[in-house]
Amino acid sequence: MAVADVFDALVSKRSYKEPFTFERSMEIIKEGAGTQFDPQIAMLFVESADEVRALTKANESMNGQFQYSEEK
Repeated sequence: MAVADVFDALVSKRSYKEPFTFERSMEIIKEGAGTQFDPQIAMLFVESADEVRALTKANESMNGQFQYSEEK
């Protein structure tokens, strides 16, 4: 759950920060594997990037809460 919570915080716009890109957020999760996150859970999350991206976009279109940016 910690991985998903951190990812959500990274890709979401907050009053005090702009959202990180999807790609940078995944890099931060990778960097935290073994220190901040269980390494197996973090790697499974990163390996599921296509599914995570699809769910993030679907959630955004349903309620507009996520506002992550794509690298161009």
